Amino acid sequence: MPKIFWLCLLGLLCVLATAPASFAASADDDVKQAQQLLKAGKGAQAYELLKGHVDAKAGDPDFDLALGMAAIDAGKPNQAVFALERVLDNQPGNDLARAELARAYYELGENDTAREEFEAVRGKQLPSSISNTIDQYLSGIEQRLGATRTRYDVFVETGLGYDSNVNSATSDNQVAIPALGGLVFNLTNNSSELDSMLWLINAGFNFYTPLRQDTTLFGGIEFDNRLSVDEVDFTQHQYNGSLGVNLRRGTDQYRLIGQAQKFTVGGNNFRDYGGGVAQWQRDLDANNQITVFAQGAVLRYPDQNIRDVDRVAGGVGWGHAFSGAGKPVMYASIDGGSEFETHSNAAHIGRDFAGLRLGGQYMVNERLYALGSFEYEHSEYGGPEPLFQKTRDDDFFAASIGARYALNKNISLRPEVRYSRNDSPISVFGFERWELLTTMRYDF
Repeated sequence: MPKIFWLCLLGLLCVLATAPASFAASADDDVKQAQQLLKAGKGAQAYELLKGHVDAKAGDPDFDLALGMAAIDAGKPNQAVFALERVLDNQPGNDLARAELARAYYELGENDTAREEFEAVRGKQLPSSISNTIDQYLSGIEQRLGATRTRYDVFVETGLGYDSNVNSATSDNQVAIPALGGLVFNLTNNSSELDSMLWLINAGFNFYTPLRQDTTLFGGIEFDNRLSVDEVDFTQHQYNGSLGVNLRRGTDQYRLIGQAQKFTVGGNNFRDYGGGVAQWQRDLDANNQITVFAQGAVLRYPDQNIRDVDRVAGGVGWGHAFSGAGKPVMYASIDGGSEFETHSNAAHIGRDFAGLRLGGQYMVNERLYALGSFEYEHSEYGGPEPLFQKTRDDDFFAASIGARYALNKNISLRPEVRYSRNDSPISVFGFERWELLTTMRYDF
């Protein structure tokens, strides 16, 4: 045969021998480029770059992970599921792939499966772009499910504790009465601070039911029982009920809530409360939320009618979720209002008040959260106390620090230390208090 034939044949064999290596090198380069595009938020472009290599590279975990992430951003969640499941077949412990698979199921509307996968990687070490949004995806899933079916939340809680001032009373044993010429009287045992061990028994039931896609009816009842072991006259029972409606419009939520409460001390009806709250809430972005509210209520004291008041109040709050280690969450609010006495000659009962509240949590690990809060409220009363011939101008402070530890999905422990103090120009209204509490809660 002519020499030129053998030369052509040899060249063709060389091309065929080097083609797979060249193609593999090209695919690897495309994977690296796709990863850079994903970091730049250009997932659709990354998908176009990778889709032509599926036949050759499917089964390579790096390729399949990049392809799955890119497919989600390109609006092709079905292809993402196939690719990411291949990753997990080869690397069952790949938390990033599992988180992305959860995101793909979310885009497909498979809410229960998505929630299961998100819960499996919640609290794991993941890129901040993923870990910071897991709670938002879970919240979105709950909203989706809430839009289609009624949900019930039930809990029971019990615990033990100690209260250094179970009756919120002064530490003084005697008091001078200016209206009686400064005569000094010994306070009764129940009028001075008393300490006691506590037994806590609480339970609650809440429901959420859709009225239409953007509107939810919700409500619940709670029973809080604070049994004073050493001072039974100050055992407290509190019964709370609420019913409201929530309307969602994009990033805005509007709520109207009716509330009622009965509070007893030592088996006697101490106070009845009834009122309502109007609230507007907006998600400013993925990490910030603001709330504005207005409240109207009546407070009635069956055995001390002179203390009856009507309350109006309002306030604004802000919540922020930080990125990084511990996923800290912080909230702050300011509020103010007035309580108007309902009886004549009772100006000393009415008051104007304003307050500040701060709080937050820090995730130590996926089971343990550190918690803290601080509260301050200033009150100016409308007239002098008849017996003491002074007008109250009180400052109330409260702070707490504690933790919540999840033993499993349903059971959690919460140890907590609380401190509160009320400073008043009239000594019998001033007090200081420490509480040490540990409770166990079961969520059904």
